[in-house]
Amino acid sequence: MLKFLRKYNTYILVVGGCLLMVAFLLQGVLSDLSKRGLFGGTAFKIGSKKVTQEEFGLSAREYGAVTLVIDSAGIFSGRAGVAALGGGENAEHWYLLTREAELAGLVGGPHDGDDYLEEISREMAQRISRDSTQVETYRVFIRLRMDSAMDTAMGQAHLTPDQLKGAFAKLRGAVRLQNAYMGSARYSARRLASVARSKEDAVAIDYFLVPADRELTGIPDPDEAAIKAHYEKFKETPRGSGDFGIGYKLPPRIKLEWLELNRQLIADAVTVDGVEVEKRFLALYPNGQVPDGKTVEGEHSRIETDVRKELADKILKTADLVIRGELDRPLRKLDRDGDYVKLPADWATVKPDFNRIRDAVSARLLDQYKIVIPAPRVTTRAANWIEQGEIRNLEGIGAAYAKRGQSTRMADAIFFGVREIADPASAEPGFQVGVPFPEAIDNAAGNKYYFTILDARKESPPDSMEDVRPEIVKNIKRLAAYEKLKLAEPGLKNLAVTQGLDAIAKVPAGSSEIPLGVRPNTISRRQAAVGMDAGSQALDTPVFREGVLAATASLDPMADLTKLDPALTTFSMPLDKALSICVYRAKKILPLTAEKFRTNQNSLAFQASRDEFGSDPNDNPFSFEEMKQRLGVTDPDGRSLKSDKDKKDAAKQ
Repeated sequence: MLKFLRKYNTYILVVGGCLLMVAFLLQGVLSDLSKRGLFGGTAFKIGSKKVTQEEFGLSAREYGAVTLVIDSAGIFSGRAGVAALGGGENAEHWYLLTREAELAGLVGGPHDGDDYLEEISREMAQRISRDSTQVETYRVFIRLRMDSAMDTAMGQAHLTPDQLKGAFAKLRGAVRLQNAYMGSARYSARRLASVARSKEDAVAIDYFLVPADRELTGIPDPDEAAIKAHYEKFKETPRGSGDFGIGYKLPPRIKLEWLELNRQLIADAVTVDGVEVEKRFLALYPNGQVPDGKTVEGEHSRIETDVRKELADKILKTADLVIRGELDRPLRKLDRDGDYVKLPADWATVKPDFNRIRDAVSARLLDQYKIVIPAPRVTTRAANWIEQGEIRNLEGIGAAYAKRGQSTRMADAIFFGVREIADPASAEPGFQVGVPFPEAIDNAAGNKYYFTILDARKESPPDSMEDVRPEIVKNIKRLAAYEKLKLAEPGLKNLAVTQGLDAIAKVPAGSSEIPLGVRPNTISRRQAAVGMDAGSQALDTPVFREGVLAATASLDPMADLTKLDPALTTFSMPLDKALSICVYRAKKILPLTAEKFRTNQNSLAFQASRDEFGSDPNDNPFSFEEMKQRLGVTDPDGRSLKSDKDKKDAAKQ
């Protein structure tokens, strides 16, 4: 042995030294890989407890699978749906909520998760339809959609059926945990009755909103200085908000261009080969005899329709391939920036041109199928901004959609998922301004739409004061008219007392005001009865509701108010946000009765609890930020834990 060591000592020293050096160099690398989870590692810490990558990975897969199943119902997008149910805003939040629920003993087994799927489908059905006779139909439909998505969810998340149902059991446990907190307040019957009365006592009224526009006569146009001052004051106020409902800050908006491939126009252009129709007829009926109840002419017509549909589908597919090829060709030469492309300075001159593509489609169909169809229609909406609420009004494309697994995403959501204005949760991957959307969207008629977002703006003031100058002038004059109207308030109230509300509702001679008439409403401290009209919505403010209850507090709830002196039951109040004076007459006091209290005691207690705990998400002990702080959650290095969304936002900055 000694002879061997002496003979090969040089080799042994060299090899041993190399091994020591490799071990030294790998130490840091292995440590880093461990932190990143490639060899076990720590995902994050909860206090001193380390959450392994393996443990968090399973939880994240559960969250992803639950998200996909919820998304398949088509009621709301997956993450938003999970968050609405109480499952957290991201995978890290999901882990914290379900862990706390398990520690509290609130999580059942797979059977409990299966039961909860039934409960979720019923809750979604009730959101869709207020008609109780239709709820069960919707529930069955939603449950079928979710069940059909289960296999896909299990495959993508690598979960067994019991694991996926167990994930829904965890979701139910998280919901139980939060409901237990919300239901922790306890009320004696006396205290609950007192709280309920303060919320539920109500007054039935008839009312009329006298608009400031009635006083516009004689109001001069503002000068330039006044216009500029007014714009500067309200340009950062969102439209419809602020003290007077005046604002010029616009919501997110886009400019859009699209090409329509119209299926019906293609079908109408198809010439059906009579020989093919006859061949199919004879294949079905070799002896030329059709069954009772059918006719030869009817069967020929049906077969012709089928052939026309098949040809139209084939031609539509060819046109789709031509369009996709033309859209994709300029993009192949561009450099990538993650999911997006880097647009060159001359992109405006080399980008896909829908008009040229339209002509290419017509030429290809003429050459291949010998048919002439009206050229696909190209529409450009670049002169004015389009807001999300206006998308549904766009002909054809406004009702288009794209399939997302088992769910459907409508055109307005897709358009406003463009990178420049979308938040990460609703963004369409790889979709950016100036680049055609990578797939066609369809509508119920079978048409296909290819589109490009030409420009996009987040919520912001108008590009220029000139864009809203007419609106500014009108609002300045309306504010001046409102001040005049407030001076006339006592006279309006007196007119209503002496001649009734109909007298003030009468449209003045020569006015362009739309006659609305006197309307009813029911006012409590908690709410006013709100319809779609702006008038009833204007009443649903805390100031007005409190004002009505205070003004009518001295009226006898047992009295017939319609027989009292109108001077005792008629009131008025300025409504700044509506730029109107509300003149109203109390018809009936509606106190919380003992019977109503007993019948609705559970819901009244729930409402009282919600009011006591408040609705501010910043005060929610189960929000992601609150849980991180309360539980001492950090990343493996002891720093504040950031979600994937936080990391993406930081990367953008």
